[in-house]
Amino acid sequence: MLKIYIPRDYNYQERKYIIDTIFHVFLELPYEIYTQENLWHYKIVLPNGNILVIEDGFWKNFSKPLQYLDSKNVPSDIKKEVDIFGECIPIIYGTDKISLFENDKYKQFTLGVDLFASCFFMLSRWEEYVNSKKDIHDRFSGLNSLAYKKGFIEKPIVNQYVEILWKILKFLGINYERKKEVLFLILHTV
Repeated sequence: MLKIYIPRDYNYQERKYIIDTIFHVFLELPYEIYTQENLWHYKIVLPNGNILVIEDGFWKNFSKPLQYLDSKNVPSDIKKEVDIFGECIPIIYGTDKISLFENDKYKQFTLGVDLFASCFFMLSRWEEYVNSKKDIHDRFSGLNSLAYKKGFIEKPIVNQYVEILWKILKFLGINYERKKEVLFLILHTV
């Protein structure tokens, strides 16, 4: 079973939601979530002892519940795209840092791209909630979204983030089979 350690803070529900979505819905992998004091990143420990660290590029900035729900926290740009195991993805939250530490006991892969916050941003659509640009019917236009402005509105970005996570877990020697396929319907409004 995977052990997923997350910071103990006010954003527990959001962190748990996105971890459950990725590991249960997308991958169907066995996992347990643990909170830990003085932890400032995500730490995923595989049964073989190898570790994946995903740096927290978003939630660490908020010390109160729902404090992130402000339009100033919606990114106006992507930092750049990074290629990880053949998947080129935009960095919504985090950095392009990638490192590997290895000794005779375990491997530790550290990823600066905050896959969890980026997936949460795309799936929860909180960008629509805080954006004041609405039409006469009080609707958010996709033309105002980060994904449209930065040219990845047509890409299944969350699926790409999940594929990167899976490739890293495979590199670290995960011995579980994942869910074969996840289909999501994308509706476009013209």
